[in-house]
Amino acid sequence: MDKPVSPLVARAWEFQQELLARKAELSVDFDWYPYDSMANAVHLDALCDGGLAGLLGMIEGELVADVGCADGDFALFLESLGCRVHAVDHPMANHNSMRGVRAMKEALGSQIEIHRADLDSCFELPAERYKLIFFFGTLYHLRNPFQTLERLAAKAEYCVVSTRIARRLPNGLDVGDAPVAYLLDADELNADNSNFWIFTEAGLRRLLRRSHWAVERFVSVGDRTESDPTSGRDERAFCLGRSTFGVTGVDLMAGWNPPEGSGWRWTERSFSIRCPLQGHVSSGRLRMTFYLAPEFLETWKTLTVRYSGTGEARTRGEVFDQPGSHTMTIDLLPLWDGQRSRSEVYFTLDHWLDPDAADKRERGIIVTEMRVEYA
Repeated sequence: MDKPVSPLVARAWEFQQELLARKAELSVDFDWYPYDSMANAVHLDALCDGGLAGLLGMIEGELVADVGCADGDFALFLESLGCRVHAVDHPMANHNSMRGVRAMKEALGSQIEIHRADLDSCFELPAERYKLIFFFGTLYHLRNPFQTLERLAAKAEYCVVSTRIARRLPNGLDVGDAPVAYLLDADELNADNSNFWIFTEAGLRRLLRRSHWAVERFVSVGDRTESDPTSGRDERAFCLGRSTFGVTGVDLMAGWNPPEGSGWRWTERSFSIRCPLQGHVSSGRLRMTFYLAPEFLETWKTLTVRYSGTGEARTRGEVFDQPGSHTMTIDLLPLWDGQRSRSEVYFTLDHWLDPDAADKRERGIIVTEMRVEYA
């Protein structure tokens, strides 16, 4: 028996028909984007815990971006569900030089913001922070996909990425388990020279990880046995990624230096974080990964990291005497403020680096990731 269509997917289909009717009414001197942007709703429903409703519940009222927005269909749908939306594309790559999205915004009296960005350059998105970025069907059109994903990770808490993937090379060689990508020739896929990189699933997962995305959910649709980069044997991946750039898995409070170019952060001697928790949970854990430089231990031999939760009289701690990467796991004490659970953790170090001529900051440890986990 087929899975019933969820109410929000049905609403997406209805919204698509409304958009098509409005487009048919408009007299325009350009071609509309020919593909079905709203079909992504079906795949998002399969991708996320709680389906599309769960994903949209997370972003309702939040600022999101539709990057590679085509005619803005999905951006307008998100706005209809209560999101604040930036629709982003590049006129040189857009099917109709972004005239379609502008026409639909005007026709619907929409409040979405439309922005231009060349994703293959050192682009900047207009807002400092987004809850989630939707990034559909654009990755394999980029010359520099690593750069683009890394820049998105510095701006967003989450990202949904969809792109074409392949399990075999055009000659039939099975490379499905290898973290590789195939570079298309100018006319090798649909005679379209804007197509560049087709990753395997393993290659896409590694690309995401190396560009500061932790893959939370992953599904693929299409030919899941014989897909290749150049034929009609098409397979599409949909992934929900959580940014790990600049330690964004929690809310940073006091004692943090700005993120470095590669995404990690120096703390100060004392630092603190706030963890929004899911519902009335009582079993959340914080996993903090940090790097301890050999030079640090040459001076002090050991480092003690002490911590306590909100309202706790007892302070706990761990001692580290080896350089390299370390992970601490901390049980979280939930606090309920009448609307949501949260937990705060306060850290202190017994040694740190004072400001000097080379670096005017106080520096404690180098934190590469913080993540809340649930039992």
